Amino acid sequence: MSQTSLNIQGKTLVFSAGVEAGTGLALMIDPALVTMLLLGVEVRSAGMLLGRCFGIALLGLGLACWPRRQHADSSPPAVRAMLTYNALIALYLA
Repeated sequence: MSQTSLNIQGKTLVFSAGVEAGTGLALMIDPALVTMLLLGVEVRSAGMLLGRCFGIALLGLGLACWPRRQHADSSPPAVRAMLTYNALIALYLA
């Protein structure tokens, strides 16, 4: 794999991991607001609990896929994990 390709993958992974971790934090803090912004629906008590659970999962995914400095050029498993998650959640929400 070329150095340019690895550089683009690394930047994409950092961006995706940051977005997932940020969304996870937002869901943990205020799931009702995030759900309203993302889906346009109100949530009730069970939805609040599930929103916080998914927030924890997103935060964990974001942190797990954050590239480490010493292994920044060898992150294909993390890239595959993040791309798989993003593709499946986009299909599910659509």
